[in-house]
Amino acid sequence: MINGVIKQGNPRLTRRSTSWIKQYGVQGLRIALFVAILALFHAMAKESKDSGGFDSNADRIAIRMVRLYGEGTVADVLSEQGKWIVRNSEGQLLGQIIQTAPMSDTAVGFSGSTNLVIAFDASDIILDVQIASSGDTRDHVNLIERDGTFLHQWKGKHRSDLMMAVDVKPVAGATLTSTAILQGIQKRLGARVTISKFSPQPSLENAQALFPSCTHLRSDEAFAGVWTATDSQNKELGWILRTSPVSDNLIGYQGPTDTLIGFSTEGKILGVRIGDSFDNEPYVGYVRQDASFTDVWKQYRWPGLDEIDLRKEGIEGVSGATMTSMAVAESILSTAKAYRDSKEAENANRLRWLESLKQDSGAIAVTLFGTWFAMSSWRSSRWLRPLFQFVVVGYLGLMQGDLLSIGMWVGWARNGVPWVNSLGLVFLTAAAVLVPIATKHNVYCSHLCPYGAIQQMLPRKCRIKTPHAKWLNGLLWMIRPLLFVWVFCVGLLAVPGNLADIEPFDAFLWRAIAVPSLIVAMLGLLLSLAIPMGYCKHACVTGSVINYLRSGTHKAFWTRSDRFALGFFLLGLAIYWIA
Repeated sequence: MINGVIKQGNPRLTRRSTSWIKQYGVQGLRIALFVAILALFHAMAKESKDSGGFDSNADRIAIRMVRLYGEGTVADVLSEQGKWIVRNSEGQLLGQIIQTAPMSDTAVGFSGSTNLVIAFDASDIILDVQIASSGDTRDHVNLIERDGTFLHQWKGKHRSDLMMAVDVKPVAGATLTSTAILQGIQKRLGARVTISKFSPQPSLENAQALFPSCTHLRSDEAFAGVWTATDSQNKELGWILRTSPVSDNLIGYQGPTDTLIGFSTEGKILGVRIGDSFDNEPYVGYVRQDASFTDVWKQYRWPGLDEIDLRKEGIEGVSGATMTSMAVAESILSTAKAYRDSKEAENANRLRWLESLKQDSGAIAVTLFGTWFAMSSWRSSRWLRPLFQFVVVGYLGLMQGDLLSIGMWVGWARNGVPWVNSLGLVFLTAAAVLVPIATKHNVYCSHLCPYGAIQQMLPRKCRIKTPHAKWLNGLLWMIRPLLFVWVFCVGLLAVPGNLADIEPFDAFLWRAIAVPSLIVAMLGLLLSLAIPMGYCKHACVTGSVINYLRSGTHKAFWTRSDRFALGFFLLGLAIYWIA
């Protein structure tokens, strides 16, 4: 207030400030709604997996695989573990059959994970490998099944060969799916339960029996059963390999025994401590009191403990407690082997990051160049633009198969993002989604989509003249909402169907001969001959999602698309809560 007169603010600045708040407020709500829908896809998928129980097709395959072991064999089904123990009529162990799920569920290929059934003999030699079910794109899975060599290459090899496999040639045209299958197998063979039948962590008393100055135990995040012992100065004294929870199912006389093996920082065994036990206590007491049994392990070290043979090494049971002591010995070896498998799988994944980066470096480079090109003055160049379009179609499309699709995004939302296998696609997705939000430029649809590039390359002389009738425009307007309804049914309601069939992008997988996608691709090109970029304008679900998130002053109002997206989310949320 100046001299009793109220000073009014600048109306133009006030309107600009209000417009800015409105624009970015609405944009923020759109992004939040998009994230909420993805979270709903994930929650619905998790609910389905948790309530789905055992894979019935895996059960049928396992029953057929029992014939591999000869006549008179019996399989004990342990469905909660995804394992079948195969024995002969006399009870002798002949081998085991396992399914890779649910451990393999985090190994996502193009859009989902694959559950396999693997048969081993008693020496851990692989007898057969078959696909039970898959949430990945149907056409990629069909390529692997038709290949005939990828799954069968493991027959006759040892379990450890799968754990050590790194440089495995994937199936052409299904690189992500075949790589994820191998990762899923390795996760299944290296993964172990993490909940112990005993205390959550070893007692400090037992740890101090191995490391007298130990004051604290720190768990290993990668493997349940490894604990690092430190003193009051936080100095590392060594580490403990605990047989629980890995070997909780190894029963002595009447129950499992928790055993701790102490290692120095150099890997030498310092001692063995018998912990809590569900076995008959007098027998466990005999084992605790027999110093010769616990001291015999001090001659071994890590690595190497996982390779010993109890019979060849002459390790015998404690007199009067043979079953209990031998169960302890077997649990030590079983845990050591599990820890070895875990380390091998960890090393294999580390190497696979480098392989994936090398493999996808070309796609990343094209994405970076295309993003720059789309926002530069060079985008109108008469010679550079067509040249880059040929690169996008030939390299990203036909060679790499790196095309974004709603089916892939729904698969990622349901099963997780395959960061290791799909660096190129993840990078392309980041450019497609984040750049429009930050800069208003839809760089993917305009410059990086192979199918969009083909539409742009269509000769003008071949354009089809069509009457501009209102009923035709109304019909075209209905295509995309109906496709989104189908996405809702398949993605959230688990209606049988393949989202890849409603988009033309799998047509670039020429090895797979994806007929439904090929038909959509041809119809889309015919539409684009009648209406420039007709498919992108009226039928592309993926492009509409990108455009929905794209910022811009003209999008500062609540639109029909916002109401549709909100309805999509609320209906899905209601179904989730009711189910």
